[in-house]
Amino acid sequence: MDAAIPRGSGRGFERVAKKEDVVARWFTSVLVVLLLAGVHGVGTARAQGLTAQLSGVVRDAAGGVMPGVSVVVKNAGTNQVRQTITGGDGTFVFPDLLAGTYDITATMSGFKTYEQKGIELGATDRVALRAISLELGGLNEQITVKAEAALVQTKTAARSGLVAREQIDDIAVKGRDFAAYLKLLPGVVDTSNREAPGWGSMGGLSINGRSGGFNFSYDGVTNKDTGSNSGNYQAPALDSIGEIRVQTSNFQAEYGRSSGATITVVTRAGTKEYHGSAAYYKRDTSLNANEFSRKQQCALGQLAQCDAPLYKFDNTAWTVGGPVLIPGLDFNHGRNKLFFFWSQDILARTDPGGLNQRRVPTALERQGDFSQTFDSQGRLIFIRDPLLAGTCSSVTGGPACFAGNVIPGNRIDPIAQQLMNLFPLPNADDPTGARQYNYAFQTVQKWPRNDQVLRIDWNVDKNTTFYSRFQYGYEKRAGGVSFLGSSGGWPQYPSKYEIDTRAVVGTLLHTFNSTTFAEVTVGVNASHQYTSPLDEAAQRANDRSLVLPGLPQFFPAANPLGVLPQATFSGGLPTPNTGNPTYASFGVENRWPFYGFNRLWNFSTNLTKVAGAHNMKAGFFLERTTRPAARSSSFNGTISFNTDGSNPLNTNIGFANALLGAITQYQESDAHPSAHGKFFNTEWYVQDNWRLRPDFTVDAGVRFYYIGPTQSTGDKVAEFVPSQYNAAQAPLLFQPTSTPQGRRALNPLTGEILPLVYVGRLVPNSGNFIDGMQVFDNTVLEAPPIKLAPRLGFSWDVTGDGKTAVRGGAGVFYDRFADDNVLDLVELPPLLNTYTTNYTTIRDLLASPLTATPTAVRYFPTFVPPVVYNWSLGVQRDVLWGFVADVAYVGNAARNQLITRAINGRPYGYAYQASSLDPSNVVGGIVQPYPDDLLRSYRGYGAITQREFSGASDFHSMQVSMNRRRISHGFTLGLAYTYQIVNKSLGAIDPFVPDNRARNYNSNGRRPHTLTVSYVYDVPRASERWDNLLAKAALDNWQISGITSVISGAYGSFSYSYANVPTGTLTGTGAINGGGSRVDIVCDPILSRSQRTYARQFKTECIAPPSDQFRLGNALNDEFHGPGFMNWDISLFKNIPLGAARRLQLRTELYNAFNTNQWTTVNTNAVFDYQTKQQTNAAFGSLTGATNSARRIQLAARFTF
Repeated sequence: MDAAIPRGSGRGFERVAKKEDVVARWFTSVLVVLLLAGVHGVGTARAQGLTAQLSGVVRDAAGGVMPGVSVVVKNAGTNQVRQTITGGDGTFVFPDLLAGTYDITATMSGFKTYEQKGIELGATDRVALRAISLELGGLNEQITVKAEAALVQTKTAARSGLVAREQIDDIAVKGRDFAAYLKLLPGVVDTSNREAPGWGSMGGLSINGRSGGFNFSYDGVTNKDTGSNSGNYQAPALDSIGEIRVQTSNFQAEYGRSSGATITVVTRAGTKEYHGSAAYYKRDTSLNANEFSRKQQCALGQLAQCDAPLYKFDNTAWTVGGPVLIPGLDFNHGRNKLFFFWSQDILARTDPGGLNQRRVPTALERQGDFSQTFDSQGRLIFIRDPLLAGTCSSVTGGPACFAGNVIPGNRIDPIAQQLMNLFPLPNADDPTGARQYNYAFQTVQKWPRNDQVLRIDWNVDKNTTFYSRFQYGYEKRAGGVSFLGSSGGWPQYPSKYEIDTRAVVGTLLHTFNSTTFAEVTVGVNASHQYTSPLDEAAQRANDRSLVLPGLPQFFPAANPLGVLPQATFSGGLPTPNTGNPTYASFGVENRWPFYGFNRLWNFSTNLTKVAGAHNMKAGFFLERTTRPAARSSSFNGTISFNTDGSNPLNTNIGFANALLGAITQYQESDAHPSAHGKFFNTEWYVQDNWRLRPDFTVDAGVRFYYIGPTQSTGDKVAEFVPSQYNAAQAPLLFQPTSTPQGRRALNPLTGEILPLVYVGRLVPNSGNFIDGMQVFDNTVLEAPPIKLAPRLGFSWDVTGDGKTAVRGGAGVFYDRFADDNVLDLVELPPLLNTYTTNYTTIRDLLASPLTATPTAVRYFPTFVPPVVYNWSLGVQRDVLWGFVADVAYVGNAARNQLITRAINGRPYGYAYQASSLDPSNVVGGIVQPYPDDLLRSYRGYGAITQREFSGASDFHSMQVSMNRRRISHGFTLGLAYTYQIVNKSLGAIDPFVPDNRARNYNSNGRRPHTLTVSYVYDVPRASERWDNLLAKAALDNWQISGITSVISGAYGSFSYSYANVPTGTLTGTGAINGGGSRVDIVCDPILSRSQRTYARQFKTECIAPPSDQFRLGNALNDEFHGPGFMNWDISLFKNIPLGAARRLQLRTELYNAFNTNQWTTVNTNAVFDYQTKQQTNAAFGSLTGATNSARRIQLAARFTF
């Protein structure tokens, strides 16, 4: 084995300038010219990181600009005051403002004082007020106006959306998960079930066609699972959130880290007045409708399924915030220095999972008595005695069957019987009579969660503000079958999966002078995932030293907890081998006990300089992330007792095999590895907000990325390097051969004859088993060169009155890939080896020879950062009745996306050519091909996956939004519509087709239409008509709100298989690791909505078996259009005033209010009769019965002050 290569050493990879780099550099050159252009006039300053900007222009009554006007802005919550003077063109700007509500005052001698109140600023907002007009008069005369509810964005080209605190208060969402609000924005598709907040809230989301690459920023610090480069750990409780800001497309150079949308959650802040809340939310089984699938089982006689599954949701939340006052001291007596906000959210939850239907051994079968074991037709299934000569048909019997179909007690392996007795006894009957299962287990998980947040705001002085936010939380899933726990479909190993989260962030804002501003943010989001036995009893029940003390293991050091082995028992019974129902088994997640830490440290800083018409900004961002985690292996051993006709010990039934201790196959790894991920991201940028004219603004900038490769720090990692492979040193493989006893395996080195199962395995002492494998320290990748990401946008105030804006822009955004693509390299040989033996017994296991099989390995030639180019062009208009409408074309193109290519396969037809056929294997008169591993180009290996950055996707859409904030009559309406014109991706590489793009670039997953309507309506007070106490108490202060979502189905693919195939017929493509066979599409299979029924969702007659030579088929895998759905979430609130700002709110919330069946899955698996080519699957084209959740009702009470 070669010595490990140190990190950063050269590997001979030539860095070739990519086309996108050339384009980026050209684009950047243009921007540099813009950034260095002439400086004149007073500009508008750019919002700083999570801060906002407020700007405007002051005019006199005749419309002339007014320089020298004193403008003061005050944070209404904290009394923080800032002041500036209008420039020569009458403009003013206040950058670096924290999110909040502001009042603005403009004064000049000889004119009346102008005051505007209630200006709402969100994080990253760039609000341009409509022109302020000063009237002649005295300073003691004042004109006061209320801020407009919604403003057209005339100073920014970036497409972003805001979910304000008011919306969170007024519109209830299922599960109280903040991510549920994102669907209120155009471009967002959300298909997640969202029963509760927690880890993985980003799941089910797609933003502008991209379901990954989001940057979830929690108060300015990245919050994501870097192992998968998606998801989140911290999930802020709703009552702790001040606002949710989503930057969706062509945002400015100051935003980076990821190539997708930036989702920013900003914590609420305390104000000069004390405010708080206390709430309780209740859901229960008795309030839920039953699921459609359970109703189906109920109709078949499964009475336990006739009621909704166990479900509990008890959520307590409270908040308090205000000024920090110390009794007896004058500190903060003006309530303008120090403020706090505290939130705690406690959720006790019991959540139903799926219904598991399993076949377990009966009490008689555990004693060796199979005299009552029947097939689906009621016929006895005969079991074979391996010690008897002759045959034993499972259907008709024979001389080699056990007498009476009973295994004698002295033949039963005591260890195997102990293992079988660990299974639960049967508790159900298959109502169909097919005898596919006899045990049912409803997965139920205890799923508690809590989240605590504290924020402190400190106005250090008039020029300096500091705030810090602390978070800690906990989440647990616990049950008999739990996440990352046991996997056999029954409560084998009750376990718990827990996540601890800790986060802290501090931000300092400083104003040096009226034109120079700085911001610094430092923070960390940390999480710890870990699994463990639910209790001591669960561990003892799975400790082989206690329950199976005689069960051997080759590498016990890899299994320090002594966990029971994985064990399967498939075959011989009328039970399907996979799916639900299926056989019960023993199994635990192959990383057990899983642990994972993710610590993301962020440091960011920026400096803004206003110079004339230019607002120039430069900033720096550093992220240091660590992610140690457990990795996969067969550490506890994997036993197959499955039926196998080639096994001389086979009995015809897997459970009977087990009772004899007859092992079909055993595999075990020699280690249980872990990895220690780490990476650095370093980014910096310059940008300019250039006010070319009073009505036209340009944003131009460039961001620089230095994206360090992922390392597994302190570990060895391995990969296959093709240039290091030497065919002359490759190991030999056992070959098939014909003998008088039938087909067997031949050792080509010694001539030894072994059982057929050895065919294709590595021959001991025959060569270099790790030929071509290379071991490295820490990582196999080198850092790519610095990437340049230019951004350019404009905003044109068409009419000059702030009511119509044309906005557009484009930008380049780089990203990382999932860390697991490097961390899993600790699982490859020679670092981790998995061995196999076959056709042995438990008693003889340790004496059985272990052999190595060709391993699937990986190759990572180079690292090219994924990139997304995005752009938009739209019009925003203040229309009638307070509505602001936005219509835009939005698109993006992703390039250099991580994708895999098979490099150890063979082309279509290769396995069927004469040289690939095995003369010892003739079935039905047809010579069969050799096993794949005997035909590969890199002998000694299985599939070799090359990970490369050549994936791509394209997205084009029209997006419409219309919003009306509550300004009168108590009515608020929001509408978001997205039409996906194109949503295509290159999701696979088929190395053996002439045009891979033509075959694999498709619209799979595209949902053409998404419409979301949200509304809040304050019902008119009845007391205005009937002025009496009863009317006031019962009929006043009612509010109706809700969200209606209409989502069209996703495009998908068809699959197929053959039935009635003549024995020995070759029905595949003849390729090894090819792209696979597809159906032929002979007409358009899509049915209109009115034509669809439960049993017919598409034209099944349009699907035919492939007709070409290699059975590739002509399908593109996007011809099927799945079912869409409409969902209504409706809430009714009764607000009870309690004096001053106190209020009690009683809530009834209905999710899927009309309990509609929202279908999710269609049977798209065709089965063709090989002889007639007719489709024979009666369920093909029908709905499977899978749905989104049935109606949930939540009752709540919320007190605020």
